Amino acid sequence: MPLPPLAEQRQIAAFLDWKTRQIDALIARKKELLEKLKEKRIAVITQAVTRGLNPDAPLRASGIPWLGQVPMHWEVKKFSYISRVVRGASPRPAGDPTFFNGDFIPWITVGEITKEERIYLDSTETMLTEAGASNSRVMKAATLVITNSGATLGVPKILSITGCANDGVVAFEDLAEDVDKVFLFYFLRSQTEELRERMKQGGGQPNLNTDIIKALSVPLPPLEEQTRIAEFLTLVTRKLDAMADKVAEAIARLTEYRTALITAATTGKIDVRKETCK
Repeated sequence: MPLPPLAEQRQIAAFLDWKTRQIDALIARKKELLEKLKEKRIAVITQAVTRGLNPDAPLRASGIPWLGQVPMHWEVKKFSYISRVVRGASPRPAGDPTFFNGDFIPWITVGEITKEERIYLDSTETMLTEAGASNSRVMKAATLVITNSGATLGVPKILSITGCANDGVVAFEDLAEDVDKVFLFYFLRSQTEELRERMKQGGGQPNLNTDIIKALSVPLPPLEEQTRIAEFLTLVTRKLDAMADKVAEAIARLTEYRTALITAATTGKIDVRKETCK
């Protein structure tokens, strides 16, 4: 390792303490902003899918404690009344090359669904073989799905691809004609944290089984209003996501700069002997 005189070592250490404190404080502020953007995203979604876009709309009691009041003209229905709720299936044994890492059909897993905030899932990293597909459940493109087990349960997605889904995924098939799929996506997204908290209370491995999902209540405005709300939320969340992406990029650049600065100072690529560390 490069070893300057002791006095210079101490000067370098003092300089790096000073500069990294500044960078770390800036990164911390950026992370706080990122969390606030995420909180605002969920708040906007929740407000729109439970109260609508008209702040002056008369309200009535929904009869659901966690839901509270809803606009007077909205209905409240259980998922069992508006769709067929089915669970995916995983070929066994897991990892068997007879079933997995093939080229026959996309393999839709919890990890694929939860890795980003986008509405649509349009690709997967792995595929099943034809034998794997025959031991799983095929879910068609345009199907609304949700993760149903583990720490990442309650995350919805709309499939842009036809694929097979594992048993950590539940699909809403044969949706009623008076339901907007994107509106339902946003409603489910607003309920992710609530569902996780409810499932934690049971102890053990959280599991959002099909019976629980069928019994979930959803507030439903008329179809035209559902579509307007879905379009509004798509526009707003796209803007918030773009802002969050910029903040995340800034955090990544600051982290890279911090590492580069330490390397440069401790290898003599920059001279900090005359720097005043305040």
